[in-house]
Amino acid sequence: MPSKRGQIAIFLVVGIIIFIVFIAYSIIPSSIKNLDTQVEESQNSQLFIIPIQTYVQSCFQNTARDGMKLLGLQGGYYHQPLDFVEISYHFVPIFFNFLNTTIPSIDRMEKELEDYIQDYIDICLDNLSDFRAQGYVIELAEPSFNVTFTERNIVLSMVYPITIIQDNKRIEINQFLASIPFNSNLIYDTIIEFKAEQEKLHDFIPIGGLTEIAHENNISFSVNYLTNGIVVYTLIFNNSKVSQEDYYFSFAGRYNWTIFPKNLSKVVTLDFIPLQEAYVDYEYYYKVKAKGDSLSFYDYTYLFNINQTTGEIFFTPTNTLGGKHFVLIGARDSQGNYDEQAFQLVIKDENNPPYIKYIQPQHLKPGEHFEFQIDATDPENQSLFFLDNTNLFNINIHTGLINFTPSVSQKGTYNINITVVDYKGLSYTRDFEMVIS
Repeated sequence: MPSKRGQIAIFLVVGIIIFIVFIAYSIIPSSIKNLDTQVEESQNSQLFIIPIQTYVQSCFQNTARDGMKLLGLQGGYYHQPLDFVEISYHFVPIFFNFLNTTIPSIDRMEKELEDYIQDYIDICLDNLSDFRAQGYVIELAEPSFNVTFTERNIVLSMVYPITIIQDNKRIEINQFLASIPFNSNLIYDTIIEFKAEQEKLHDFIPIGGLTEIAHENNISFSVNYLTNGIVVYTLIFNNSKVSQEDYYFSFAGRYNWTIFPKNLSKVVTLDFIPLQEAYVDYEYYYKVKAKGDSLSFYDYTYLFNINQTTGEIFFTPTNTLGGKHFVLIGARDSQGNYDEQAFQLVIKDENNPPYIKYIQPQHLKPGEHFEFQIDATDPENQSLFFLDNTNLFNINIHTGLINFTPSVSQKGTYNINITVVDYKGLSYTRDFEMVIS
C-alpha cells in the first residue's frame, strides 16, 4: 500500500500540471489574439501605398512597351549604332554593308531596352506629383533595371526604392516585376535566316529568300529603296504583338549599285509625317500626301482605316487607346510601285478625378452587423482604390465595401473620411457622420 507521503507527492505533481495547463489556456489564446491584431494592423497600415504601387507598376510596364515598339523600328537599338540611316523621326541601322554584317545580339537589345526605360520612366511617373498633392511625402532613390528576353515573354525587373510617408506611417517599396507576352526568338531567328540569304548574294536583294522566310514564319514585309544604294526592310510580325499592334522590325542594307545596273529611283514617295497628337473623345484628322500616279493608300494598324483613295485619316480615340503608338502606312500605284513610312502617334487622355456620391449619416448599434457600399464613379472608367481614416473598420480597398460589427467599446460619434483614388493618382474625399449608440 502506497505511503501517504507518496500520495501527496503525486497529488502535487498532478496539481502543478493542471495549473500549468490552465495558465497555458489562459495566456496562449490572448497572445494569439494579440498577434493576429498586430498582423492585421500591420497589413492595414500598408493599404494606403497600393494606389502608388499600382501606378508605378503601370508606368513601368507601359514604358517598357513603348521602348519595345521603338526598338523594333530601329532594328533593336535605342542608341544610334555606328552605321545607320535617318528616316523621319527615327533611325534605321545598316545590318548589311557590302560584305560586312552587323546585327545586335539579344544581350545588346536587352541593354538597349533597359536604357530606354531608365530615360523615360520618370516622364511617366511625373515625380508622383498627383500623390504628393494628396499629402503623401514621397522619397525616390535611383532606380535600376533588368530585362530578359525569353521565348514567350519579356521579363522585366525594376529596383526602385520608394519611401512613402503619410499620417506618421512610413513604408518603403523596393522591387517591381512585370512581364510582356512577346516571342523575341521568332524575331531574332527570322533576322538570322535573312542574314543567311543575304550572304549568298551580297550585292543583290534576296527577295526570293525573304518571301520564303515570310511564308514559313507567317509574317509579311515591305522593301523601301532609298538613295545611295540603301534599302530598308520592314518585317511585320502579326503574331508577335506589343499591346494590340503588329510588331514592326526594320533594318537596312547598303549595296554597291555600281555593279547593279537596274535603276531603282522611287516612283512613289510619301511626304514626311511629323509627330502626331490626338486626344481621347476628340476626332483626329490627318491627310497623308504622296507623289505618284493613281495611288492607293493602306495602313498596318488597328487604330483606324485610312481612306484608300484620299489618304485621309479620321477616327475618335477612346480611353483604352491612350499612349504612344507607332503606325506604318503606305501608298501604292497601279504598277506595284510603293512607298511606306512609320510615324509616331501619341493619344493623350485628360484624366479627371473620380467622385463619391453623398453619404447620409449612418446609425449603428453595438453587436449588430453593418454593411455599406461606397458609390464611386470615374469619368474615364479607370480602376479605383478606396481608403479610410478610421480604426473602426477597414474598407475594402478594391470594392469600397464597409463591412464590420461595432463593439460596445466603440460607442460614440465619428467623422469618417473615405478617399477614392484612380490609377493615375487623382482622388476625391467624401466625409460622413457615423454614430454608434
